[in-house]
Amino acid sequence: MSDTNQKQWRLKTLAWSWGLLLLTILVPAIEEIGGQSISSCLSKDYLGVACPGCGITSSVRALLQGNLVESFEYNFAGPFVAVVLLARGGYMAVVLLNNRLSIPWYREVTYTCTGDHLMLGALVISWLSLAITST
Repeated sequence: MSDTNQKQWRLKTLAWSWGLLLLTILVPAIEEIGGQSISSCLSKDYLGVACPGCGITSSVRALLQGNLVESFEYNFAGPFVAVVLLARGGYMAVVLLNNRLSIPWYREVTYTCTGDHLMLGALVISWLSLAITST
């Protein structure tokens, strides 16, 4: 992959990682201004079953406020998602600012995919535990 494509990939990864974290901060502020909830779950609304991501926004927000226990109560996967997104975004920012790669390209992609798999695994485990405890 060319250097230009690698840089574009890093910029997109940085934007997605930190953009998702920024949303967890902005959603409550927007809801407070507008007076109504915008963080609705279609799965919960239409199927009556919480999706794996239910509570992630509240969980990450609680974690960023320093409430680890409360964060796990909202969604078990929330802290894992936040750590992966912060680490990925931080790494991409450092690489982009220094304009050099600290590890080989193939490992960077492998680690990014591993982070995605960790987040997905945490979401599935959280969802299964929610399904088991609610029955």
